Amino acid sequence: HKVSSTSAWDSPVYIYFNLRNKILFLRKNASLSQWLPHLPRLTYFYVRQFVRLSLKWRSAVKTRAAWFAVRDGLNNFTGEFGKGSLDLVMKAE
Repeated sequence: HKVSSTSAWDSPVYIYFNLRNKILFLRKNASLSQWLPHLPRLTYFYVRQFVRLSLKWRSAVKTRAAWFAVRDGLNNFTGEFGKGSLDLVMKAE
């Protein structure tokens, strides 16, 4: 499949949906007791993503997309048409 420029693997849109949907999937398919054993690994994964985006890539837009993704995922928020806070992420670009 051809990848569009708005959803390339390193775009803010991809980062937003990838990080948010991981959390939404866990919320939908696992109970809190099933989350707990994996919490250290999940925490490491998300902290690593924030460090990579903010320090290595130095991308404020991508870091902001990641913050909105985590917030929306934890709040179980998908917004209108499943977008969540994507419109706020796109305004920052």
